[in-house]
Amino acid sequence: PSKRTKRDEDFYNKLLASSLSARAETKYNYRWENGISFVRVDVETDEFVIEGGLDKRSSLDSVQQALFAASLTGKKPAIVIYDTDGVEGRYEFRVERAAKKAGVMFRRLTEQQIRTLKSFP
Repeated sequence: PSKRTKRDEDFYNKLLASSLSARAETKYNYRWENGISFVRVDVETDEFVIEGGLDKRSSLDSVQQALFAASLTGKKPAIVIYDTDGVEGRYEFRVERAAKKAGVMFRRLTEQQIRTLKSFP
């Protein structure tokens, strides 16, 4: 029997990074008054830090994550929502609207679009 590939956020982030010849899961340390911690950037190009997320509720914090990563790296923030059902749902709509208001680049891409993507934006 053939083994099905789990198409979770990690799958799409790695696919996007591969298509763009970019880095996936880049770790950045940061300090604040009470300690030290880190964040991971889903996909990073020479110009952008990209927060990737599924077309689900879990992506609602994408704008904050992209903006914070941009503040650490000095790169432009971007969000890519992975369209798994071919329909713009309420979560994609909300993230896109918030991204636009915050001045963050937004793209909604299907798996096929990611596979043929050669540049970003």
